[in-house]
Order: sequence, then structure tokens, then C-alpha cells
Amino acid sequence: MKMKSLSNKFSMAALVLLSLIMIFPFFWLVRSSFMSDREIMSMPIQWMPSSYSFDNFVLAFKRAPFLRYFENSIFLVVVNVIGQIASSSFIAFGFARFNFKGKNFWFAMILSTMMIPYTVIMIPSLFFGRA
Repeated sequence: MKMKSLSNKFSMAALVLLSLIMIFPFFWLVRSSFMSDREIMSMPIQWMPSSYSFDNFVLAFKRAPFLRYFENSIFLVVVNVIGQIASSSFIAFGFARFNFKGKNFWFAMILSTMMIPYTVIMIPSLFFGRA
């Protein structure tokens, strides 16, 4: 019983340590966003800003048109979702209602392409997109 309890405590401590390691970059990002350049680069390291400043956010919104970027992203998402739903519905209807030669083969091909992770396809598609 003691061994299991010790193992659980060790596992919990390891998980907490790993969680802190994973969260640290996000903490650093948020902390730095409220600091001036001088505070960010100061030595010794300041863990918290001396005064919270939103100047970095104002500067970022002045230098880049984030609203336009957001509109472009929403447009692309909506068009892709509508196209995906429409094409998937037509293909699913065809597979469900019609019997044709090679139906099982083509269904297996569609399922097998869905099983390939996007990261495997991403690099070759970048090369084809440049050509």
C-alpha cells in the first residue's frame, strides 16, 4: 500500500513539474506584453512588471491591420466549411444510395486519406504550391 501511495505522489509531482514547464512560455509571453522594452531586457530578470502598460498592444494594433486579418480568416473559414459540407454531402449520398463498380475500393481510399495526419501532407503541399 505504501509503495502505491509513493508512486502516486511521485507521478503527481512529475506531472505538476511538467505542467509548470509547459505553462512557463505562456506566462513569459503575457508578462512581457505588459512590460516596456527596457524592463524586458533588464538584468536581473524582473518576474512581474513594475507597472502594467498597454502601450505594446496599442503599438501592435497601429502597425498591423488586425481587423482586416481577422476578416480574411473568417472569410476563408466560412468558404472552406461550406465547400467541405457540400462536397462531403454529395459524396456521402453517392456512396449511400448508389451501387457502382469499385464502390468499396473508393470508399476505402477516402477513409485511408482521412487517416493521414495533416502534418504529413503539409510539407509536400507547400512544395507543390510554389511550383
